[in-house]
Amino acid sequence: MSNKNDEIERLMRLREQQIRARDPKAKDKKIQARITARRRKLRRKTTTQDMIHDMLGDMPHKLWGVVIGTIIGVVISIVLALMVEASWAPLVGLATTIILAIVGFFIGHSFDWRGEVRDEMKDR
Repeated sequence: MSNKNDEIERLMRLREQQIRARDPKAKDKKIQARITARRRKLRRKTTTQDMIHDMLGDMPHKLWGVVIGTIIGVVISIVLALMVEASWAPLVGLATTIILAIVGFFIGHSFDWRGEVRDEMKDR
């Protein structure tokens, strides 16, 4: 009788082991753990620097063109004022800054226009 009970217990353990091996919930738990790990990893990557980069990336190209043109114009104005000691140097530097800001605006506008055309082409 004991031999028969041992055999029944062994078969029950084997059956439980097979059910655990085929348990669909275990697979779901692994998938959920993987998804959670990815989300945690993505959440950790979002820093203040990334947020600032995203905000600056959302600025229109027109504005970027004006900013870059103005910076280049100011640098040229400073270099011109240091190299040429004439009374007209600051005025030429100011004019250069304004002209480069306008040129930057138009270049940025063309980039924005190109993006709009590209978006229109995708919609068709």
